Amino acid sequence: PGCSKRTIFGWLAEQIAVIPRVKPEKNCGSGKTGAVTWSASPEKQFGVFCFNDSALSDQDETVKTSAAGPPSSPATSSQAALTRSS
Repeated sequence: PGCSKRTIFGWLAEQIAVIPRVKPEKNCGSGKTGAVTWSASPEKQFGVFCFNDSALSDQDETVKTSAAGPPSSPATSSQAALTRSS
């Protein structure tokens, strides 16, 4: 709904689909920033997001994703697949 075809959706470890938004856009992500939750069927395949803090300050950095469905079982912790690497 309003998002361009280039919009990248992804799964968090908690089996929640999100759109990563650095800049707010009224028609995509409801004008929110961060990992904006999105309603999606668990069978839908999206990428999984992993990045470090420096990716937030460098908006030109390319974030690599892979095609994957949500985890097959609920996460045992609240830490998402949006993990921080050192």
